[in-house]
Amino acid sequence: VLKNAFKKMHIYVHQKY
Repeated sequence: VLKNAFKKMHIYVHQKY
């Protein structure tokens, strides 16, 4: 679950930029 959240965060940051 933690890994999934990390991946989601990475995608979110990538999308934000």
